Amino acid sequence: MRGKIFGVGLSCLLVLSVTSCKEEKEEDNNALGFNTTELLTNYSSNLILPKYEVLSTKVAILKTNSVAFVASPTIANLHVLRGSLFEAEFAYQACTSFEFGPANTYSLRSILSTYPASESIIDQNITNGNFNLYAAGNIAAKGFPAMGYLIFGSNKTDQEIIDLFTIDAEVVSRKNYLTALVEQIATVVNQVNNQWVSGGYSEVFINANGTAVGSSVSLILNAMVLDFERFIRDGKVGIPLGIRSLGIPNPEKVEAHYSHKSLELVQESVLEYKKCFNGISTTEINGMGVDDYLNYEDAENITQKINTQLDLITEKLNLLNGPLSEDVVSNKNAVKAVYDEMQKLIVSLKVEVPSALSVLITYQDSDGD
Repeated sequence: MRGKIFGVGLSCLLVLSVTSCKEEKEEDNNALGFNTTELLTNYSSNLILPKYEVLSTKVAILKTNSVAFVASPTIANLHVLRGSLFEAEFAYQACTSFEFGPANTYSLRSILSTYPASESIIDQNITNGNFNLYAAGNIAAKGFPAMGYLIFGSNKTDQEIIDLFTIDAEVVSRKNYLTALVEQIATVVNQVNNQWVSGGYSEVFINANGTAVGSSVSLILNAMVLDFERFIRDGKVGIPLGIRSLGIPNPEKVEAHYSHKSLELVQESVLEYKKCFNGISTTEINGMGVDDYLNYEDAENITQKINTQLDLITEKLNLLNGPLSEDVVSNKNAVKAVYDEMQKLIVSLKVEVPSALSVLITYQDSDGD
């Protein structure tokens, strides 16, 4: 009997000991906290810097090809220039979730990708021959969209575009405008890239620990939520579909309207968004990402929900025929299915993630959810 009682007592002591050790270990882990330095280092070194470097390279090629086209406006050079424009726009999709720090300082998004382009303002600037691309009135007359209008035109043949750059009365002014557009694009991309590479912002970014307003974790999450809600869901899909215009489609408001590459760009933006969320580098190495931070905080369900939803969005996008400007009119239900899947993601991104990580979403969405 005494042996049996001793055995039960020993078992109880072992259970208490294991429980006590587990509690102490959990307390130690909570005291140490999540390693945000590793998270920020991965984002800086393996995502942000390489992606801006790719963008910088693609824009440099765009500039070279633009110079060649202006010097010799041939159909062959036009096609090369168009291809390099798409490559630059494609590369930019990987950078849109990093609209903070240098990108915010130099207004990267507004200079590169404010669409739709205003044809009337662009035409007026060319006619006047005197313009300031940094003026507020020219926000819709610059960047990739304005370039698209100049080198694709609105329902113009290749030869008609060549004529505008060779025999039209405004040849000189048009060439000057194209040159100014590319110069501005190259300048702002280099400014942002240089601030990360040699301007010291990478170190500032990595050292801004914590989750308070102004911390780098807060900057990343706010930029990611804003990017998806306002620029991917609404800008690329919802507004062209007519979500903000009583169901009346606006095909002319798609991204890359003139080149008809809008579908390819939104597909790439969703793919890059998923990589950003999971901390996946340009070399496809899965490093520390927002997903890992959520998992650390016992929010694996949110991680899984977001990744699953991004996959569903991609599946719905892959069912579209393209270009998106035609799909929003002739294949409207399929585009609405894409938008609906995007909409389901907003609650997770805007409410569940910030709540799990104790981060405040500071921007305001005046359009509502």
